[in-house]
Amino acid sequence: MSGKYLWILLAVLLVVPVTGEAQVSPDTRLLQRVERDGAVFTGAYLDAQFRYQSWDMGDGWLLGPTFGMSFADLPQLELGSRVLLVSMKADKPAKGDTETGLGDINIWGKYQFLDDPVLLSAGLLFTLPTGSEKVVHPDATGEFNVEFFGAARYYIDDMIALIGHLGLRINADADYKIKGAKYEVDGETQFMMGGGVVFEATPELDILGELNFATEPYKDTDNQIEITAGAEYSFSEAFAGRGGIGIGLDDGSPDFELILAGSIVF
Repeated sequence: MSGKYLWILLAVLLVVPVTGEAQVSPDTRLLQRVERDGAVFTGAYLDAQFRYQSWDMGDGWLLGPTFGMSFADLPQLELGSRVLLVSMKADKPAKGDTETGLGDINIWGKYQFLDDPVLLSAGLLFTLPTGSEKVVHPDATGEFNVEFFGAARYYIDDMIALIGHLGLRINADADYKIKGAKYEVDGETQFMMGGGVVFEATPELDILGELNFATEPYKDTDNQIEITAGAEYSFSEAFAGRGGIGIGLDDGSPDFELILAGSIVF
């Protein structure tokens, strides 16, 4: 991890307004995975996201929407999906050209079974095998993978929400094709955990921070550990802009990640 990225992260965390009277919305989510939250969306939610990532194995970007919703007759239930276009120029396991293709489509459902004093939810996520085998990226395996997770949200007060999750992910064996050569990796069962905070500094501005950990997804790979910090600014009750940076603390995560997004609540 480059020292300059760490200084950028520290600057983001330190520049935090300390005034304002507001309340953290249950629709304000952390940047990495919106479903890993004890809260359930209040209606329909659409998040369009762009990510630039720099890896030890190469550089690339991801672009696509995440959609989630709850139901008036069953507000404890949240259903959602995520579709990503992934582009990577891989240097490992073999140096290749830039490849762009569809990533694995994520579909999840979760149910909130407790809302006082802690919001607790449990869910199931699976990936459709739509990922291109020419794109070397964890979000483009081209396999059916299953993830079980539990998530919590606790309000310290109206301005601070703590968020955490635990999970287990079963990764199928995956095949990649680079310059006509095929590479096969053996899937592993991952243990996942993470936590973060949403701090509402002003009625319009939320500060976001999180740390996520997962064991290696495939044999002979590395743990996925990443710290992420950013902010969300509400331009109106329905639309917000989101952004932040992530820094990988092990080779299973990108060394550096820039995240830009806009979210709409219907």
